[in-house]
Amino acid sequence: ILYTLAFILMTLSNMGNLLFAMSENLGEALASNRFTYLGGCYLLLIITFYVFEMSHIQIPKWVSIAAISLSTVIYLGVLSIGHSSIFYKSVTYHVSDGIVFLEKDYGILHTVFYIVIALEYIISFAALIYAYVKKPNASLKSIRLLFLLQTVSVISFFGGRMLYDKIEWLPASYVFAMIIFLIISNRTILYDEEY
Repeated sequence: ILYTLAFILMTLSNMGNLLFAMSENLGEALASNRFTYLGGCYLLLIITFYVFEMSHIQIPKWVSIAAISLSTVIYLGVLSIGHSSIFYKSVTYHVSDGIVFLEKDYGILHTVFYIVIALEYIISFAALIYAYVKKPNASLKSIRLLFLLQTVSVISFFGGRMLYDKIEWLPASYVFAMIIFLIISNRTILYDEEY
């Protein structure tokens, strides 16, 4: 089910980015942003769950529920953009050289969003390293592929914003992630690996 959820979220998020690029006013840009943030709020969490599953590390049910609840609270903040200042204090729509972008003043919940993203990456990397060193029954090739996926995601999210913040690099990393998931899925089926 994690594969299916990841593919749905990547597709919706990429659709949101396309709609954002085609938006003609602030209302359209904010509506498309809501699709984009579906991936931002839930995709890394699903990948983190998948990393733990592939690494044969059990997550207590209460931790999973708490993480999903936190992501949901953040996404509710996204839905409030334009009506509340909890996620964006202010936002304006701009087009420069044909590129649509929003000038935003972030609210407190957006800071929480960045902290959650950082924690999910750190936890995923720690689980991958732990599985690589301590879990002989975990597929090392799949772990390496997941590590590559996480590294590309981190670079595209944070590095892309440092290089040129008017272009969103995450859609390309989502396509790359889909390819990695298909490779892992194929390996799992082909070699009848447990993971």
